[in-house]
This record gives sequence, structure tokens and C-alpha cells, in this order.
Amino acid sequence: KSQKLVNISLEAVIAEIVDNSLDAKAKKVHVEITGTNWNNFSVVVYDNSEDGFGSEEELDTAFRLAGKKDREDGAIGSFHMGMQISTLSKFRRVAAFTTVGEEIVHRRVCQTHIDEEKYEPLSDPIYPRKDEVTGKMKADNWTTAVCLSVPKSILFGSSQEIKSKSLKGFSKQLSMFFGITYQDTLEGNENLTITINEESVVGLDPFWKDFTPSKITEKLAIPTGDVEHVTDAIQRNTLLCTIPWGTIATNPVTLHAEYNGESHALKVQGFIIPYGKVRTELVEADLAGDVFIEKPSDAGTTTLNAQFLQGFFFYREGRCIAFGDTGLNSNEGWYDYGSSGNNLMLSVRFKVDFPRSLDGFMNLSPTKSTVEPVSEFYQLIQSAWDQKINEPLLRRNLGDNQRAFYSKTETGKTVVGAASTTNMQKKLFEDGCVHCEGFHAKGTECHNAPCSICDSATCNPSCKYKCDHCKSIGDHLSRDCPMNCNECGEEGGHKGAESCPEICTTCDKNHSECACPCESCGKPKDSECECQTDCEVCDMPDEDCICNQDESELNPYPDDKLMELTLYRKNKDKNIEILREALTYLKIDKDEL
Repeated sequence: KSQKLVNISLEAVIAEIVDNSLDAKAKKVHVEITGTNWNNFSVVVYDNSEDGFGSEEELDTAFRLAGKKDREDGAIGSFHMGMQISTLSKFRRVAAFTTVGEEIVHRRVCQTHIDEEKYEPLSDPIYPRKDEVTGKMKADNWTTAVCLSVPKSILFGSSQEIKSKSLKGFSKQLSMFFGITYQDTLEGNENLTITINEESVVGLDPFWKDFTPSKITEKLAIPTGDVEHVTDAIQRNTLLCTIPWGTIATNPVTLHAEYNGESHALKVQGFIIPYGKVRTELVEADLAGDVFIEKPSDAGTTTLNAQFLQGFFFYREGRCIAFGDTGLNSNEGWYDYGSSGNNLMLSVRFKVDFPRSLDGFMNLSPTKSTVEPVSEFYQLIQSAWDQKINEPLLRRNLGDNQRAFYSKTETGKTVVGAASTTNMQKKLFEDGCVHCEGFHAKGTECHNAPCSICDSATCNPSCKYKCDHCKSIGDHLSRDCPMNCNECGEEGGHKGAESCPEICTTCDKNHSECACPCESCGKPKDSECECQTDCEVCDMPDEDCICNQDESELNPYPDDKLMELTLYRKNKDKNIEILREALTYLKIDKDEL
């Protein structure tokens, strides 16, 4: 019967018990998952809440379907509903141990008992690990232990023995699920620890909020010496490359829902998380420690499958209630808004945070694990959907006052709007860059590329080279200074009354254009003078001829620690390559020349 009342994942069932621990002000919660086969498989949730269930009578109440329990305002657990309906949807037996004074008391309920409509809890401890659990409670100062056993169905996809890798995979999956579910709770309470077997739960952001272009820019601007400064060169380059591909985020909007004659605040914010390749680069650069990335291998359940990480994420006063394929009509996260299954939608996630006063408006389930919003909800949030975003650093002008999401009512469009297809985005990446180990958009200069002015790798984002002659910074090299002589190339020009040796002092023309008499033979240079010897092939003066030049060479002699260079003027590019290699060998920086 309980199965008909709920549609809840295994992870959510265990979270319901943890909710009760947190409501009881526990500072430590430990989930122990054990078993080698389905006969001895069990889940035990321990906590160190100050009073546990408070008394034997309150423990009775927790196991009595019709019982009542006064709860504090803001409590997230569902107490008897979570203790009985949720747990019995997945397990045939539920037991609880709690410390009352110096004594550990016990209650249990089983599916057979409920099917017979005998709702009174049982006090005889049939749980086979009773001695082990009570011993651990005493040894580790746990106040409460809730034990789930005899699952109704195979949980890890195998009817055979339970492998250790399956327990490890599910523990990791449950840790990630809790990281999303309790992110705000964990980040707001540094004294709270939640562990699952060997896993420690940390808050995980499913929206990649810290990877918008503006957030990344702020992070990179943190000065040296600050504990948050990013010093690693690969990490900095990865962040720089991520900027145009960063998270697309609308501004958070507070809307007001009319319900029960009153106005209630409801917050909505939309996100398109970065493209898969970008996320991979951030992960490999160790920059994505506090975000949800992907489900672990051997997870055992589909709860965190990619197709279920789209659409609406519903939060009830900071606690994630539902996302993905939860509830009878979740539509893989889109409920009554949009169609599921479009690959473009897998990166689109909307955060909806509502107060307890809107539980009815959201049709929150008795177990507080699913929602089914009323039709007015979708009309209300349309104003948040229609937002335009201003993030000019986004690729392809997506952030230039563009609308991030389309309405589901627009023919031929999806709710994704600004997101582009995987193939389109792949074509926009510059792969195989010779300068960096990161990635960047095609048509953009690599952040690790040498400076186009001085060829230094340390100049970005602007050249710092100072000209020796005109003293300008970041404009040109000294050899390219406008003050240099146009005729002979003398750097800085000729000083004082000094004349250029390439200019005839009589006619003020370049010697190659001068018609004055030759200083050697006295005959006109441009007609009768034969003093100039020209190459028969190129008709150039000997000093300018390159016809008979060979290929430039570099010959290292390691034993003599010697490097021999043979450079011919015609091979400019090769000469530059050889000179660079020689400078490296000699440990000379070109700026020292």
C-alpha cells in the first residue's frame, strides 16, 4: 500500500531519515551501507542529536502512522511519514534505536505488519544486527540509529551477490545526491559533517554558478598574495579559455504567488551550464571541486543520470526537494513545461526556491520528496524565462542583451534559446594549439601565444616592451622605431649633423638613384661609370647579391660545448630559428641583447 502513496528514489528515502537527524540538531550523521547479498543488505543511519527521539513514547509516535508529533517551524523531515511510508516503499523492515537516559530502546515495523493494518509499532528487536548497532552507538556516542533491511527489489541491477564495487559506487552516488540536496545546509553550517561509508559529503552546485564569464574574470583578478589567487599557469589559462564558454545565467528573480489569499515570495533563476568539453577541461585542471560533474561508475541507480539533471530543481527553503525523474509526472525534470528528450535541454537547469507557505501551491508530497506544481506556477515564472542577459564576454554575442530562453509556446523552438548544439560548439574550438595545453575559441589569440610585438611569453595581456629610442611602451621594437633612418636603418636616426652614408651629399638622393659623377672615375654613375660590379643573374651590386648563397646551418659540438652557425642572408626565417636555438643553448634571453 505504501508503494502506491509514494514514487521516491532510494537516495531520497535515505535523505528523509537524514532530514529527521538534522531537524533534531545532529552535528554528525553517518550512513552505513553493508551487505554481501540481498538477505543481509541493510542501511543504517546514525546521528548524535542531543535528545534522539526524546523518549520511548516519542519513538512509538514516530512509528505510528496516525500519530502526531509537534515539529519546529522549518523542519524538513517528515517524521512518521518519512519513517514509515517512504522507507516501507523500498524496504520490508524498518527499525530504530534511540538512547533514553542510560538505556537504548527499540521499535520496529515491517511490511507484513502494515499489510494486516496493524499500525502499532513492535518492540521486539528482530533486526539481526541489533547487538552490532547498539554496540556501535555506545562506542561512538551515537544517539539514534535507524535501520532499513530486506529490500523489496534488487537495487544494484544484479540478483546475485553484492560486490564491494557496487557498495562503493552507490556510496559515492549517495554522497553526490546529498551534496546537491544539502548544499545550502552544509555550506551554512561548518560544524555539520555527513559521511557515507568512506565518503564525506560536500556541498555540490549543480548550476556551475561560479563559472559565468563575470565570475571567472573576478577570480582571475584576485591579486597575488591573496589566498584565493590562482597561481598555476595551466589553471589560469584554462579559466581564460573558459570565459566565452562559461555558464549562461539569468539574474535571480523574486516572484509573488497568490495562494490562500496571501502573497508569497518565490525565487527563480535559469542556467545553461558550460558545454561538455569545457567542463572536462575544468575538471582536468582541478578547478571544479565544488560542482556536480557526473554520476560515478557502478552507481547502481539512474537517479543522477544526465537525462535527469535538466529542467527544474525545486528547493524548499534551501533544501533541494526534487529534480529530474522524481514524482509521477516529472517529465524528466520539465513537468508541464517543455518537452523532455531534446539534447539541447540537458544543460538547462532552473532553480526554484519556495517557502513552506507554498507547500500546497507546489503540491508537495507528504514525504516532502516530490512536487507537482499547479498550472499557475508555469504562468508565473514566464517573466523569469523571458529575461535578456548582458554578458558581452560570452561567445557568438550570446550575452549582448539576448534572450537566453524561449517560451515553450513558440513554434519550432525549445526552451534552450541561447544554447547551441554539440556539433556547432565543437567546430568553434581551436584544437591542437602549439602554445598552450588548454583550449580557446577559433579566431581568438591563444593566451599563451608569444607577444606579437616582442615575441615574449610574459607580456599578455599587453606588451611591456619599451623602445630604446622613442621610449614608447608596447608599440614596437627598437629596430622598428619611426626614429630609425629610412635609408640605412640606423636605429634612433643620425645624431646631430651626422649625415647618412647612403645619401649623396651633393644631390641628397640615395646613392642607388644618384646621377652625380663617380668619386672614383669621375664619370656619371647612371650611364658611363663601370666601377659598380653587378651580378649577371640578379643585376644587383655584389654586396646585395644573394644568388650564390647556400642554406643556413647550425652545427653543435656537445663535447666542446660549442655551437657553430653558418647563416646566409637569404634565409631569414631559418636564421631566426637557428638564432633562437643558439640563444637557448647559450642561456641568453633575447631581452638581454
